[in-house]
Amino acid sequence: MEKNAENHDNSEQLHDMDQQVQDAVNDIKQAVDGEISLKEQLQQAIAEKAEFKDQVLRVSAEMENLRKRYEKQLDDMRKFAVTNFAKDLMSVMDNLHRALEFPPKNVDENPELKNIFAGVSLTRDELDNVFKKYAIIRIMPQEKDQFDYNLHQAASQIVTNDYAPDQIIKVMQSGYMMNDRLLRPAMVVVAKADSGEAKPE
Repeated sequence: MEKNAENHDNSEQLHDMDQQVQDAVNDIKQAVDGEISLKEQLQQAIAEKAEFKDQVLRVSAEMENLRKRYEKQLDDMRKFAVTNFAKDLMSVMDNLHRALEFPPKNVDENPELKNIFAGVSLTRDELDNVFKKYAIIRIMPQEKDQFDYNLHQAASQIVTNDYAPDQIIKVMQSGYMMNDRLLRPAMVVVAKADSGEAKPE
């Protein structure tokens, strides 16, 4: 009887020890699982932070591009707000220049004509000052200047040996630029090389 009781006690002790070991193993497993879970959460948080930072940088870049585009639009509006008005005044300036290039005969002998001519000259000078104020520049190429597709327009081409090909022979109408924008090209007559082909009789 005593041996049976002792064996029973030993069995319970072994069972308790097994249970304690199992509990310890479970605790360790939970701790390990918890550590893995924390690592995963940390990695996820790092990834989310990187994604958020990328989104912030993209939004910031888009805002900067919008700001620059808006500033450029405002700058263009300031520069070219008077473009249409300037185009209307170009013909007025052309007429003033023509009047001064071909003065009436005996203008110096006629006080009235001389005063009118002087008034036209003053008006031209005043309008020229207005053009300069708004960065409107007259394009007036000289004879034998090279034809420039960016500034000139060929009204006609003449075959001649007196000028090099693409040299300007005559200016038909002056052009104008405003803040590096072409308002009107200068109309010119351009020299053309002789093709050498025989003319029909």
